[in-house]
Amino acid sequence: MTRSQEPLADAVNGETARKQQHEDFLAEMSELGLGTAELSLSEIQIRIARVHQLFYGRVWHEFAHRAVDIRARALARLRESLETVQLKAMR
Repeated sequence: MTRSQEPLADAVNGETARKQQHEDFLAEMSELGLGTAELSLSEIQIRIARVHQLFYGRVWHEFAHRAVDIRARALARLRESLETVQLKAMR
């Protein structure tokens, strides 16, 4: 690789890393909404906070629509589990 090609390679590698990081965060956000049936109240609250942290902690650019959708699904599952746990506690 010549010196003139290095900046282009750096830019390509940076863009690839940026996209992979977005994909990793989307996957984590999605996984936070899975397996929620047996979680405690505090575990659910921690997961909800993490979903918000992942979503609001970055600029999603071309991933924005997917991020909104994944966030909504994960939070819906978590809130459903939260409601179930709260109802069980009231019994």
